[in-house]
Amino acid sequence: WAPRFAVMMPMVSVLFVIIGNLFVGRLMDRIRTGEGKARHLMFLSAPLVFIALGLLFSAPLDGSWVALVWIMLSYNAYYAIAYPFYYTSHSSMVALSTRQSKDRGKLATFSNAAGVAAVGIGASIVFPLFQGYLFVTRNGGVDAVASYGAWRYFVLFLCVITFIGIMIEYFFTRERITEEKQKLKIHEALIPVGKQLKAVVKHPYWWLIMCYFLLFQFGKKKKNGSMTYYC
Repeated sequence: WAPRFAVMMPMVSVLFVIIGNLFVGRLMDRIRTGEGKARHLMFLSAPLVFIALGLLFSAPLDGSWVALVWIMLSYNAYYAIAYPFYYTSHSSMVALSTRQSKDRGKLATFSNAAGVAAVGIGASIVFPLFQGYLFVTRNGGVDAVASYGAWRYFVLFLCVITFIGIMIEYFFTRERITEEKQKLKIHEALIPVGKQLKAVVKHPYWWLIMCYFLLFQFGKKKKNGSMTYYC
C-alpha cells in the first residue's frame, strides 16, 4: 500500500492546496488592519507553520491507518493552510512596500536570492553535515525508531528557526502603499474573480507567465516525487 499511498496522497491533496491558496488570497483582499493587508496574515502564519511542520514529523511509526490519517491531515495542514498563509503574505510584501520600480526590483532580487541561497546552502551544505546523526545505524543497517526520534528533534529545531525568521520578517517590514491608502481613505472596489480572469486571458504575457509556472511546477514535482524513492 505504501507506493500507492505515496502517489495518491499528493494528487488528492492538491485540490485542498488550491482551495487553501484561493481562500488566503481572497482573505488578504477583503480584510484590512492597522498593519496592512498582508502582515497580519504573516503574523498568523508563524504559529500555524510551527504546529503544522511539527505534526508532519509526529505521526506514529507503526504503519497503521491512524498513521496514514495523521500523515494525510498534517500534510494538508501544512501545504493547504499554514504555507499559503505565509507565502501569500510574504510574496505580496515587495509590491506593498514601495511604488518605486527600482526599489521593487532590488527587493525582489534580494528576496529571491535569499530563498535560493537558503535552499542551496541548507540542502547542499548544512543538511549533509547532520545526515550522520539523523540516520542512526545499528548492526549494519538503519535503526528506523532511533532515526525517527533524531528527525523529530531536528525538525523541532527547524520549527523554532522558522518561527523566529517569520517574526523577524513581520517586525522589520512595512506596507507603505497600504498605509498611504488608509490615510487617504481610498476604498478599493473588489472586482469579481470571473471578471479578472476574463481580462487577463486576453493578454499574451499572462499566458507566457502561466506556461512558465506550469513548467516550473512540473519540474519541481518531478524532483520532489523522485526524492521519495530515495528516502
